[in-house]
Amino acid sequence: MHTLAAQLPVPFYRGVPEVTFGVDMVSTAGGQACATMTPTAAIAVAGSDVLHQGALGILIDDTSAYAALTGRSPRQWGVSSVINVDFHAPVTSSSGRFESQAGFISRTGDWGFAAGTVRDGHGALIATVDQRMRYLPGDSSVHEKPWAPLRAADTLPPLDDILQPVHREARRAEFRLQTGPHLANPLGAMHGGIGLCVSEMAARVAWNEMVADEGVSFHTSNLRTTYVRPGDLSHDLDVRVQVVHASRSFVVLEVAILNRDAMPVVIALSTLHRSDGEWVVR
Repeated sequence: MHTLAAQLPVPFYRGVPEVTFGVDMVSTAGGQACATMTPTAAIAVAGSDVLHQGALGILIDDTSAYAALTGRSPRQWGVSSVINVDFHAPVTSSSGRFESQAGFISRTGDWGFAAGTVRDGHGALIATVDQRMRYLPGDSSVHEKPWAPLRAADTLPPLDDILQPVHREARRAEFRLQTGPHLANPLGAMHGGIGLCVSEMAARVAWNEMVADEGVSFHTSNLRTTYVRPGDLSHDLDVRVQVVHASRSFVVLEVAILNRDAMPVVIALSTLHRSDGEWVVR
């Protein structure tokens, strides 16, 4: 394993997901990448000042991916393979503008690794992040086109509306993900940040609806998202949630986002902790 002495520049394309989720330009210098995100009303949990934690997915994926891309070789591009997120503080409407920073860590063969943080507008640590990327033959031409227009922000429906419940039982739930341009990466497949966002939401929503005690709620403490194949956005996608372990203090759930042929696009493992008391963050 080695760290490259020199990193390559990465052109940034601000697509529809970046516009709709309020992610500004991602900049890279050396092996570092940084970006900011101004939250919108669409990413709030209905009836509260809490934002969906997974709504940070575009910001997290873009920043960690661009940091990893600085470590590619000439005539290579990359695809996200695994993104791991640990949440350390709640995401609320008072959090202000989020800032994400990530740095290239290492490369082994055609695999790269980057890690970073997300902080809110007050400097509080919201999440720590790492991403493993697969480098592939290719170039940056797909990113070298005009940015999505700002009016694209109007295409994002409330996140509460894009996941429609289909079936629920004691330890299992199914949703239907409504697709649209707000989900697409520059190649037209599902954006990796959307896969992270939907996985976080599906696990948390499913479990909190399964809990019998209405006075108890759980928040996402860790989410490990593995990208298996491109998500086909020509049709709605199925999302299945299965409880792997449950106790009074924490729960582990597996989420699968599936194409029409029932083949997985994303497989995620989500750990939720009981939300009693306040989060204490340094």
